[in-house]
Amino acid sequence: ASGDVGAQFTPAVGWAQAVQYHVESMGEEEYRGAVGLAHAGDGATSTNGFWSAINIAAQHRLPYIMLIEDNQYALSVPWRYQSAAPSVVDNLASFQGIRIQSVEGGEIEALYSTIQSAIAGARKGELPQLIHVQVPRLPGHNWQAPAAYKTAEDKADVTRLHPLARLIPWFQS
Repeated sequence: ASGDVGAQFTPAVGWAQAVQYHVESMGEEEYRGAVGLAHAGDGATSTNGFWSAINIAAQHRLPYIMLIEDNQYALSVPWRYQSAAPSVVDNLASFQGIRIQSVEGGEIEALYSTIQSAIAGARKGELPQLIHVQVPRLPGHNWQAPAAYKTAEDKADVTRLHPLARLIPWFQS
């Protein structure tokens, strides 16, 4: 773990590279099926660590998964001030060597299926995987952020899209 935004991507891709080395070069089968995993918000995809890791993972076809929660904010900055594209998926539209799946976080069955598919793909040695999960940002970025940058309309929209409110009925059915 690191306090630097986006710093989790490169150590995780290093782990994926080590897994691949242990399996392919050392013949150590106990490593087969292990993967490197990095989890971050969409704001972290504007950092050097993200782009370095995705280039390394794609070039070497590493057993690597990036799980990106996209709530359209980076700390307290709306995404539109951070990127010219509508989302990280759009930024990666012509990128080769990585499988990208995008899913809405409140669609519980689709989310579960997407995560399972990415894990299976990475474990089988298919392309590195990027799971793009669209989620609402419910409170501010952390306990100190009151989300004063959001309008009352924005706050009502995220309340309506709250994944937990959609998860409970799914378990009850």
